[in-house]
Amino acid sequence: MPVLGHGPPSMDRYNAGSKECKRIAKILDNHLEGRKWLIGDSMTIADLYLGASFILAFQMLFDKGFRKAHKNLSEWFTNFSKHSAVIKRFGKVALCEVALKPSGGAPAGAPAKKAAAPAKKDDDDLDLFGDDDDDAGAAAAAAAAAAAKAKAKKVKPPEMSLIIFEVKPLDDTTNLDDLA
Repeated sequence: MPVLGHGPPSMDRYNAGSKECKRIAKILDNHLEGRKWLIGDSMTIADLYLGASFILAFQMLFDKGFRKAHKNLSEWFTNFSKHSAVIKRFGKVALCEVALKPSGGAPAGAPAKKAAAPAKKDDDDLDLFGDDDDDAGAAAAAAAAAAAKAKAKKVKPPEMSLIIFEVKPLDDTTNLDDLA
């Protein structure tokens, strides 16, 4: 979830979540040895459920190296993602080349930085509109803006964004073909 921007960036949350996801994937890889589908010779609801659950993992976490080490799972997901019903519902699923990580998070095990306490100012010093004749204030604001811009350049933005729109009818009288 930190990769998707849910909650503050946390390498600890990312590492714990990816470790759990990879543990489950290994169990599934062992189950799929010698099989094309989870149950039987054709895709079932079990394949649909797990495949839909693993789409984000294959798009953001399971990179080339992971897929090579878990061939059974990779082949199963390839079969799943190329099925016409899956393409119709989810579109073409692009697999990630390199696992994404949350941006702006501290490395795992790094001590947390404490935020500096803001300096207290009198309410009289607060100038909401900024006077043009105050050169010291303008210089300080320009310096702060330059520092913020330099700091913003250091943060690497996410390499991929995923936006999903799910449109549902208001009631049962809505014509779904017109809505589509």
